[in-house]
Amino acid sequence: MTDTDSRLDVEIDLAPLEHSDDPNLRAHIVRPIDNGVPNGPKGEGVTAQDVIDLARLNGTEVVALCGHRFVPKHSTVALTACGTCFEAAAAIGREERW
Repeated sequence: MTDTDSRLDVEIDLAPLEHSDDPNLRAHIVRPIDNGVPNGPKGEGVTAQDVIDLARLNGTEVVALCGHRFVPKHSTVALTACGTCFEAAAAIGREERW
């Protein structure tokens, strides 16, 4: 097998993951309050990133707005965002304005 052939195989193997509906391959939104952490007044208290960082360090599970439960293991910067989480966040934002 030549160098070109092996690169082609890798590209073919990775291509299906780009369009996967696997929730583990999505970036999710979490709220501290949904994960048992009370949030302080606006601008104070525990942030969602704090919840993710602590869960990653301790190997504990978090719950996303969409209901997906997972143990954070890596950065989600390169992942596609979860549409259900965004819809839930928008609904929560609308409720909190009233």
